[in-house]
Amino acid sequence: MVQATQVQLQVDVAPPPLRIAVIGAGAGGSSAAFWISKAKERQDMKVEVHIFDKNDYVGGKLGGSVFVRANKNMFRATEEFGLNVTDLSREDDDMTVWDGDQVILTVSDCQPEP
Repeated sequence: MVQATQVQLQVDVAPPPLRIAVIGAGAGGSSAAFWISKAKERQDMKVEVHIFDKNDYVGGKLGGSVFVRANKNMFRATEEFGLNVTDLSREDDDMTVWDGDQVILTVSDCQPEP
C-alpha cells in the first residue's frame, strides 16, 4: 500500500500596489502626482502613479496666467523645486500677451499706479 502525506503550502503574497491614474499633466495633474509620490515615500505605501495627457509635454497651459505672490501654490512650488524667481516688473514697462503660438498684444509704458 502507498502512503501519501499532504502538506499545506503557505505563500505570502503581497497585495498589489494601488494604481492611480491622473488625467492631465497640467499644473493640477502634475501637482497631484507629485504630492501623491511624496505621501507614498513618507508612508511607505505601495502606489503606482500614472499621468495621462493628450500632449507629449508636462505643464498644460502653465504660464497662461499672471505669476503673482497671491498665487500661494505657485510660489510654494517654486520653493519646493528650488526655482529662482526674478522680479521683472522694474526692468520692463511693457506688457505682452502670448496666445501659445504668437504675441497677440504688446502695450508699452505699463506702470502700476502708486
